[in-house]
Amino acid sequence: MTAINLASSAMVVLEQLIMHGPLCPKDIAARTGLAPRTVSHALKTLMAKKLCTRTPNFQDMRSPLYHVNLEVAKQLRISIDAAKTHSNHRMGPLR
Repeated sequence: MTAINLASSAMVVLEQLIMHGPLCPKDIAARTGLAPRTVSHALKTLMAKKLCTRTPNFQDMRSPLYHVNLEVAKQLRISIDAAKTHSNHRMGPLR
């Protein structure tokens, strides 16, 4: 399994999509306080890594909806958990 490196803003956007999706970029920016440009960049990053998909928003065609790809997100979660476990074994548990 390959590691996926994501900026903290992309992780925040991904978390919003998992918990509240599907969402349009404007809603993500409002929920997170991130700048619209930051949200847009994070969504492009997530789409490039196949962590989310874009679909038309039939209520407002100017603002697409983004959906999380749960299968890839689950794999990312497994990778994060494995890295934490590996790190704890090497350095000992954090106190």
